[in-house]
Amino acid sequence: MRVQLPSCPHIRQPINTFMETKVCSKCDKSLPLTSFTRDRYRVDGFHRECKICKRKRENARRDLYRKQLNARNRKRAREYRKEFCKFKETLSCKKCGENEVCCLDFHHLDPNEKEFGIAHASQRMSLERLMEEVKKCLVVCKNCHTKIHAGIIQI
Repeated sequence: MRVQLPSCPHIRQPINTFMETKVCSKCDKSLPLTSFTRDRYRVDGFHRECKICKRKRENARRDLYRKQLNARNRKRAREYRKEFCKFKETLSCKKCGENEVCCLDFHHLDPNEKEFGIAHASQRMSLERLMEEVKKCLVVCKNCHTKIHAGIIQI
């Protein structure tokens, strides 16, 4: 494949007006032009890195971003769990008065309005969404919650 290149007076080195290969700026290999992506802003019309080197660079950047994003999400989840635990410490069972945090459950009054289960969502949802879902619930201890589902206790 031969490409006719325009002459550029502002470039110091002479341009080869007919080129079939190009040297990758990363791996320093002379490769055919089909190994380079097109770049309309470059004088020769091709990206300076070959497709393989460009892919490696983009994958490394994507992996770094993914690690940073995961770390940020884990930190945010820890903060949400702490805040939710502080909120839960202020609650008690509406039936028997149990106030031990590890014993409290959230019973949805209307199962049709339930968007998600609060116990599992407290690790991955924002506090605002959690609080909206808590408003649809009745706070009960695990024993009372089981009795409600068994039909022993009426709400």
